[in-house]
Amino acid sequence: MSEELDKRAERIGERLNQGDRQEAKGKGSVKGRPSITMYLPEDLHEKLKTKFLELQLEGNKEGVDLEKNRDFYPKIIKAGLEHLEDEDFLGSQD
Repeated sequence: MSEELDKRAERIGERLNQGDRQEAKGKGSVKGRPSITMYLPEDLHEKLKTKFLELQLEGNKEGVDLEKNRDFYPKIIKAGLEHLEDEDFLGSQD
């Protein structure tokens, strides 16, 4: 039991250190931003996950650290909002 607690504490410490490194890069924390929970259809969720992983892999090849909550989600939502038409929303529900 104690060994498992030690492992958990170590993982928490690693996450905290990772957060410190991110803030040191000048990115700050996203935890202070407003948040929203979305319930997506499974197929859309899979497409979103796959697209993020593809972009993350490409970014890694180019030395770019793509973060889901800081980089990906805001841009994907912004792109959707910019291309949203009233007819898209009020028309047939896909």
